[in-house]
Amino acid sequence: MTTIAISHGLLGLVRLLATAAITAGWVHSPMSWSPDGRWLSYTVVSQPGPEARDAGWIFNTSHEGAIGPMAAAFRPPQPDARGTRYRIWASRPDGEASALIAESAWPLTAPAWSPRGKALAYGRFVPDPAAEGEAGGPHRGRFEVVVQEGLNRRRTVLAVPGLELDEAAFGRFAHSAPAWSPDGQFLAIPQPGASSSLLVVRVDTAQVVRKVVRAILPAWSPDGSKLAYLHADEGNDYSLHLLEHQGQAFTTRAVLPVGGVAAPFFWDEDGRSIIGLVERPGLRSPDLQLVSIQVATAEELRLLPIAPEILRHGGTIRGIAMDYCRDEDQCFIALDFDARDASVLWTNPRERQFNKPIDALDRSLKVGSVAISPDGRAVALRFGVPGRDALSPPLTYDPVSEHAILLVPDESARRQWVSLIVQTSRTMLASSLPPAMADGQAVVRPTLLPLPGEILEYQRRRLARLAGHGAKLCTGRAGRETTGDDDLESAVDREDRLYFDYLRGDYEAAMADLDALEPAFASAGRRLAILSLRSQILWGQGELDRAREVAAYLVEAAGGPVHRVEETPLGPTLTPVADPGRPWARYLSGRASLPPAPAAAPGGGGEQERDDLPVNPFAPPEAPDLPPMLRGRGQAPGMPFAPGIPRQFIRER
Repeated sequence: MTTIAISHGLLGLVRLLATAAITAGWVHSPMSWSPDGRWLSYTVVSQPGPEARDAGWIFNTSHEGAIGPMAAAFRPPQPDARGTRYRIWASRPDGEASALIAESAWPLTAPAWSPRGKALAYGRFVPDPAAEGEAGGPHRGRFEVVVQEGLNRRRTVLAVPGLELDEAAFGRFAHSAPAWSPDGQFLAIPQPGASSSLLVVRVDTAQVVRKVVRAILPAWSPDGSKLAYLHADEGNDYSLHLLEHQGQAFTTRAVLPVGGVAAPFFWDEDGRSIIGLVERPGLRSPDLQLVSIQVATAEELRLLPIAPEILRHGGTIRGIAMDYCRDEDQCFIALDFDARDASVLWTNPRERQFNKPIDALDRSLKVGSVAISPDGRAVALRFGVPGRDALSPPLTYDPVSEHAILLVPDESARRQWVSLIVQTSRTMLASSLPPAMADGQAVVRPTLLPLPGEILEYQRRRLARLAGHGAKLCTGRAGRETTGDDDLESAVDREDRLYFDYLRGDYEAAMADLDALEPAFASAGRRLAILSLRSQILWGQGELDRAREVAAYLVEAAGGPVHRVEETPLGPTLTPVADPGRPWARYLSGRASLPPAPAAAPGGGGEQERDDLPVNPFAPPEAPDLPPMLRGRGQAPGMPFAPGIPRQFIRER
C-alpha cells in the first residue's frame, strides 16, 4: 500500500484528475467513484482516546470485554473531543495508493467527483473563534462549500454564516454529500443544522440560486433539468419532489408520497422515470417495494418486493443504504433490520430478479454506505449505523468473484479495521462457544479462542474469513512491513497477530506469535493461559501427543481444590479458594481425550494439610521438565513447554 499524504494541496492531483474520462451513469452517494472508476473518495473520522484494546486483551473473556471496548473506535464524533481529525481520501479500489484530499479538526462532508472527474466538491465547517460555545453546547461558525480542482487549487464557492452545530449535527455532518448536475454548473448540497435543507449553488458565480427546505437526498436527472429529492412531510413520512430548472427559474412540485422510509432515489437512463423504494400499508405489515415512477404521470410500477417475509414476521427497518447503476441496471440495497443480521440485496430491476446476496465481510455487520463503480463491476461498502457510529473505512467488493479489499489509507484506518474485526469475531465467539463444564461447575476460559472442533464448521469458516483480513492488516503498518521483532510493534500488535493467525488456522504462524508474546506476560496465571494456548495450537497442528502432554501438565500444576485456613469462634475451618485455572485445565484435558486427574478431597493431603498459612493460588508451578543433568536425579516427565525453562533445555520429539 502506498499512502500519498498532502498537507497543502494535492500532490499529484493534477495527474489524478487528468486521467479521469467522461463516463455516463455515475450516481452520487456518500462515497464517490471517479467517472473512470479509478478512484474512490470518502471521508473518515479519527478520534483520540485510549486504545481500543489494552495489553492482555486476548485473555479477557467477559461478555463486556468481548464487545465493549472495541466499539470506542466507532463512536460518533464528539464536538468537544480534542484531537479529532476529519480526512477526505481518494483511494485506488485495489488499495495500492491513497491521496489525502483534505484534513481538518472540524467536520467535513463526504466528497463528490465532478461529472468530468476534474474536481472534487465537499462542505466544511469553519468555527468562529469569537463565538465558541461552552463545553457541551453548540459550536458557531460558517458552512463553506469547497471545490478542489488540482494542485493547490482549492476555492470556496459558498460561505454561509451563522451555522450552529450541536452533538447530533456533528454526527450527521460527514454522512451528507453534494450532488453535481451533469453539466457541472450546479451543486446541490445539504445544509447542516437542526432542520434539513438543500442549497442549489451555481459553481461559476458562487451564487445560491435556490434553497429548498425540509429536503434531503438530492439526485439530478441525466439532462440536468430536474433535481429529485425527498421532502420531510408532517409526522415521519416523506414524499418525492422535483425541482425543475427552466431558464433562470426553478419550480418545485410534488410527485407522490413514499412512506416512512428515507432512501435515495435514482434516475433511469431515459430521464423519464425514477427508481427507488416506497413503503405502503399492507394487510398485516408494511409493504416495501422497489418501484419505477413515471415523472410525468406519477404512475408507480412495482418491480420487486423487498424483504417481505421479514416484514411479515414483525421485522423493523432501522436504516437503508442503496445505490443504483443505470448503465448496468444494477442496484445494491443494504437493509438494517432490528435484532437481525444485515442483508445486502443485489438486484437487476429491469429483469425483476435478485442475484445472490452479498456478504462482503460478515453478515453481522450493519452496512451504512453503498456505492457502485461506474462499470458496475465493483461495489464499495462502509460499516456502521450513520448518526450512531463513525463509519468504518471502505472496502471494495467484486460480487462475481466475491473478492473483498479493505482500503487502508493510513495507520488510523488500519487500527479502525483491526478493532472492527476483533470486535465482530469476539462477539461471534462469545455467543457461539459451547458451555464448558468441569467438576460440576462452569469453566472460565483463559481466552475466547476455541478448541479445535469446538464450534460449528460454518462458524469456523466465518471466523477464518474475518481473521484472514485481520492477518493482512497486521503485515503492514502505515505502508511499511512489520515483523515480530519490530521495535514499533507492541504487545497488543503481537496479540492481534496471534489471535488472527489462530482463527484462520495458520497454526505454525500462531506458534511463532505465541513465542514472541510469551515474554511480555510473567505472572503465573498468564503463563498458564499461554500454556493452554500452546496445547491448543499443537492440537490444531495435529501433534496430539504433545498437546496432551501440555494439558496433563496443566492438570498437575493446577492440582486439586485449594482451601484457605480461617480461624473462627468454632475453630479452624477450610474455605474454598476460587481458582478458575483448575477446572479449565481439567476441561482441556478431557477434550483432549485424557482422563482427568481425580479431584483431591478437602484436607485429604498435599497442600491442603498445611494449616500455618493459606496456599497462594497465584504462585507459579514448579517446572516439571528440567533435564536430568539439572534435576540431579530421576527422569524428566516429558512436558517440553513448562514456563521459565531455557529453550536450549527444551526436549523436542
